[in-house]
Amino acid sequence: MTTHDMIREWLKENGYDGLYSDQCACKQDDLFPCGGEYIQDCKAGYFSKCNPDCDHEGYEPDDPDCWHIQSNKPETDTEKK
Repeated sequence: MTTHDMIREWLKENGYDGLYSDQCACKQDDLFPCGGEYIQDCKAGYFSKCNPDCDHEGYEPDDPDCWHIQSNKPETDTEKK
């Protein structure tokens, strides 16, 4: 079992979608695309699509490929009710 496998398994078992830092973010299915350069700063987080206030460089807020991994779990429609 590799370090990637152990981290992916821990994220899944604890309900997280991926990792994030000030430098980047990655989903469980593509961990460390940075090559692990920023791993010491990574935190577990939750997937969220971009919102209208998104300021990701190179993306527009309505771009379907624009997403975040963030500390707060986004509310689902059922949780809002």
